[in-house]
Amino acid sequence: MKRSQKVCLLLALAGLVMLIITVITAVYVGFHQLLEQTIMNWSDHYQPSSLEEAQELAPYNICAPSYLPAEINPSPIIRYLDVWPDNSAELIFGYNQRDTTERWVEIRQWYRPSEQYYDPNIASLEKSLVVWLVGWDRTEEILGEVTTDVTRYETDGVDRWLVEIVAPVSLRGSVVEWTDGKTTYRVYSVLESEETVTIANSICSYNQTGDE
Repeated sequence: MKRSQKVCLLLALAGLVMLIITVITAVYVGFHQLLEQTIMNWSDHYQPSSLEEAQELAPYNICAPSYLPAEINPSPIIRYLDVWPDNSAELIFGYNQRDTTERWVEIRQWYRPSEQYYDPNIASLEKSLVVWLVGWDRTEEILGEVTTDVTRYETDGVDRWLVEIVAPVSLRGSVVEWTDGKTTYRVYSVLESEETVTIANSICSYNQTGDE
């Protein structure tokens, strides 16, 4: 093999080695960043037995409704509380029909340490209501048949959005969503929309929590 051919071959091998090193480095850095992000996004998951226990774990003041209709069991059932390293939190709890295990009201709260700008996504809210009523498996099948009424109203200086399913008759429910200070709230129910609004309006406001 000629000297010039050997030089070319060595240069080609050196280039290949450099390429392999670059790829390995990029993969390592990307994996390391992904791992760090995953750890940062990893939440502590709790299943408290009561709102009092949840409050001991939560980084914000939990708000529960002061009004529930007579047909609702007033003892809340906690689905879960998630708390992230940055003190963000998500809490879901609900109330069953009295003397049954049927969930008639569910309340979701998302807390962020920095005050939130509320920009409602009505399509997402409508879909979340259908998911809550029928589950993910049937949502896409049913969503196209659903007709909703959307109402914007104000309580205590806070804009709230009510989405109510009006058709089909076999699928009825409503949800109210609003953001107050650092917390976004949703109240789902299978009750008449007026009752859903009354329940939502009875949940303590940002100014009452002392959440600065």
